[in-house]
Amino acid sequence: MGAARIPAIPFGRHQHLQTLTLLRRLRDPAPPVAGLLCDVGGVLYDDTVWLRWLFKLVTRLGLNTSYTPFFRVWQREYLQRVSGGELEYWPALRMFLRATGLSPGQIDEVEAAGLARRRECETDILPLPGVVRVLTCLCDRGIRLAVFSSGHLDATSIHRQLAKLGIESCFDTVLASPDIARDEPGTAAMEVAIARSGIPPRQLCYVGRDTAALAEAQAAGIRTAAVNYDDDAEADIYLGHFEQLLDAMPWHTARAKAG
Repeated sequence: MGAARIPAIPFGRHQHLQTLTLLRRLRDPAPPVAGLLCDVGGVLYDDTVWLRWLFKLVTRLGLNTSYTPFFRVWQREYLQRVSGGELEYWPALRMFLRATGLSPGQIDEVEAAGLARRRECETDILPLPGVVRVLTCLCDRGIRLAVFSSGHLDATSIHRQLAKLGIESCFDTVLASPDIARDEPGTAAMEVAIARSGIPPRQLCYVGRDTAALAEAQAAGIRTAAVNYDDDAEADIYLGHFEQLLDAMPWHTARAKAG
């Protein structure tokens, strides 16, 4: 049986929860999930505010493109190099915009306007619907929660994001691709994150949205759940929204969090 797919719900739309009826039955018997490894951007909060602003600006400057293919190239050919520690964010973005055909003057305009705007977008964030309730419920059940960011932010920045979202206390561990690339160059960041999470792989599930990160988690042998996912993402379970995570898999219930 193929993976269960529940249509993705775009950010900002409010729809009633529906019963999960097409959950994938794993090929081999697996123990209940005792821990989650969660990505951050697009999973716990909407990280597209800055991207939508940037897209609006570059199209106003005359770039003829569509949102999805534009940022697919950015994420896979440039942002991954930022996450891997090869490039800094703004030099990478300048390289990308130059490759799209923008002039040096236009790129200077984007950077001048974008520096403050990006900081604002990363400061004014809110958790996506259901995130706080689900994480609180899982914590109360004794499920161990860890963050692994596949994006460009380091662990210090992610801690700040989680604090702004009001969910920092939910997570035992915070890990980030740039830190792993710096500390353990040449290693597979996902495998390092799984090892550092302290959760047995057979009892661990990765929750993400990026195609490459989900593929890395599957290659490492852990279960995967995709939310707000890319069109070509492959996962064991596809969620329409984060709240469906509670009903999406069997949970370990041997212990409950005190208090």
